[in-house]
Amino acid sequence: MVLKSRWKRLSVAAATVCTVAGLTLVPAVSASAASDDAAVSAHMRDWYAARGVPETTYDPLIDQFLSGTLMDSMREGQTPTSMTTLQRDGFTVTQSVFADGSISETEIQNPNTGNSAGVSRRAVTAQSVGQCASTTPSHYDTRYNNCVVAADNSFLQVAFHATYDIVQGSNNDLINEVSAPYAYAIAGTAPTPSLKITKKNENASGPATATATTVYNSSRGGGSFTASLSLKVGSNKAISTKGGSW
Repeated sequence: MVLKSRWKRLSVAAATVCTVAGLTLVPAVSASAASDDAAVSAHMRDWYAARGVPETTYDPLIDQFLSGTLMDSMREGQTPTSMTTLQRDGFTVTQSVFADGSISETEIQNPNTGNSAGVSRRAVTAQSVGQCASTTPSHYDTRYNNCVVAADNSFLQVAFHATYDIVQGSNNDLINEVSAPYAYAIAGTAPTPSLKITKKNENASGPATATATTVYNSSRGGGSFTASLSLKVGSNKAISTKGGSW
């Protein structure tokens, strides 16, 4: 059974921006959920339950968040107690679990999955399904076109599209283009992220890198902080990482 997309279940207000028609992100869009505690609690309970977290773990976490105290997954400098890579709805997901049981995830869309029912239901915003695809410009070069890079920890979601090349050999990978930055905040606000390629080509000093950055402002007394999402392409692979206090 395919779980409904967490991107779909945010709120009635989000439905004006997000649909289940496809995977492509609408450029320059940001949104925030209703500030009402019941709506925030329902969303976060649903998010944690969908990941198999027991109610006895997530209920205290949600109460803590609503009282204005950040979870471990929201605080800079916290080290996860475990990290797992899994496949979900056409994405490769890296899930980090922290000491208090809170979770954060980063994701990269897998190519050539446009006919998957899971992908079509896991939409971020309206446009066509299955945008992410791979091509082979040469026998040693694979290009990943228009693939979603995303991160989520139940109260903040950031995403963008990227096209990048994995080129066999050393220090050959590159990021061609990034677009469509997107942010969605629960119990707070987050403007449309700034997005840029900070290093186009992999070299001996490290991977090619693109980063989206936004500022989350809590409506629950938790203050504000900078949150970033990066795509790193190097050593013949692509990974997504988060930065800042989330």
